[in-house]
This record gives sequence, structure tokens and C-alpha cells, in this order.
Amino acid sequence: MQRTSVWIVRSEERDAPEVVLGVLASERDAAALVARVAADFPDGSLVYGEYPVGWTFDGGARRHGGA
Repeated sequence: MQRTSVWIVRSEERDAPEVVLGVLASERDAAALVARVAADFPDGSLVYGEYPVGWTFDGGARRHGGA
């Protein structure tokens, strides 16, 4: 199955570097990760969103994907 997008969970804490906590296959998985780690971060600092995958690596060859 070729994936055309991924879901990225990240923190956006004020005065702190942005941290990517996960790159996941579905919104459901991203929401579950946020729920699992929310207690470790200030309220409202965790965000997630869908991002297109423009290329992938397969056997060392760069291949252009859809988006």
C-alpha cells in the first residue's frame, strides 16, 4: 500500500524547541498518541495534523509520490 500522507504529532510549547513525538499512519493513531502523552505536556501544547508525502525511499532510490 502506498501512503500519500502521514499524521505528525508535535509539541508547541512557548519558549521551548518544537518536538516531533510521532509520525503515524492515521488520525486515529495520532489522537491516541496525544491522549497517551498529554499529561506530560502543558495544556494546549500538543498538536497533530495531516501532511502529504511527496516522495519515499525504496531500496535506496528516491521515488516521487502523489501529493
